[in-house]
Amino acid sequence: MLRPCIIVNLLNFNLFDDVDAYLTRYQLQELTYGKIYTDDADIFTVELPKWKEWIKKQNTQDIKSVNRFCRWLSYLTSSDLELIHRLAEHNRLIQKALMIEKRYTM
Repeated sequence: MLRPCIIVNLLNFNLFDDVDAYLTRYQLQELTYGKIYTDDADIFTVELPKWKEWIKKQNTQDIKSVNRFCRWLSYLTSSDLELIHRLAEHNRLIQKALMIEKRYTM
């Protein structure tokens, strides 16, 4: 049995100006008949400029109220060290990633 294949693209630009969503999901599809090749292959695209605009509009003072995906996007895109440390306080995997990042950037 095949395991799902998930590809995540983090784009620092907007790929599709006519789509408002910052997160889109794609599948492999046969173009003539519209048949999905497999349900076990997904391509997710995060358009970071759209996400940054979306997150600004949210009331996200409380880190705990932000979903895990948005916490990771905040960690990956923020230059605010205070925010990064608050994110790490509430998520041990972000804390571990921050320690590894420090090890390789010091």
